[in-house]
Amino acid sequence: MMVKDPSYLASMSRSTVERLDYESELQLNVLWKKNFQKRIIPLKADLEESQFGLDQQTYESVAEQVDFIYHYGATVNRFPCSKLYQSNVCGTGDIIRLATYTKRPQIPMHYISTVSVLTSDTNNKIFVDKIAPESLSTGYAQSKWVAEKLVMEANRLELPVTIYRLGSTETSTKTCVCNRTDPLIFFFATIMNLHVYPAFGRKNEGITNKEKSTAMETRANRSLYNGNDSV
Repeated sequence: MMVKDPSYLASMSRSTVERLDYESELQLNVLWKKNFQKRIIPLKADLEESQFGLDQQTYESVAEQVDFIYHYGATVNRFPCSKLYQSNVCGTGDIIRLATYTKRPQIPMHYISTVSVLTSDTNNKIFVDKIAPESLSTGYAQSKWVAEKLVMEANRLELPVTIYRLGSTETSTKTCVCNRTDPLIFFFATIMNLHVYPAFGRKNEGITNKEKSTAMETRANRSLYNGNDSV
């Protein structure tokens, strides 16, 4: 969580503030700024638990202070949808509850989805309503499809929502920053080590983390001044 007022940290229950090594990770991705140390408050939370496992005081404090919600959390693996439902679907439902918890204006929600909710032959703009979930190849894609439906229903009920369907995260050509655990990165590393390239006609397209974060920040600022700016 990022806050505008550093003094807000003093109002948090100290036992819930998780001392994570987020600074080195942001530095590695060339995203770190000096003022982040006073503004970023990492909280130990779990998408599979009610109210993310936060105590009531902390949960209410977050609901009162947050200006935007960026929901990027999900379990990503090859499990069937039933194994991912609690974190990916119910967790998204809890995010919506957080956004609508207080009597103040609802918190705009930026939901990071995935192109996996689209079938492989999708080339044009399409709503998930037009896609049969059983046509999706993985449990992860199916769980994100259901979560998108939840978010779209929340938007229908006037929660300000923006949905981003992000694809692969590529290596920055300027900084060489990449997701070191991404299978695609391992694939490219193998190509370079073996000096061979598989003979298939697939074209891979993606953007860097920096480009993703910049696009989402721009969209969030626009929705702040223009009201509901939903996709």
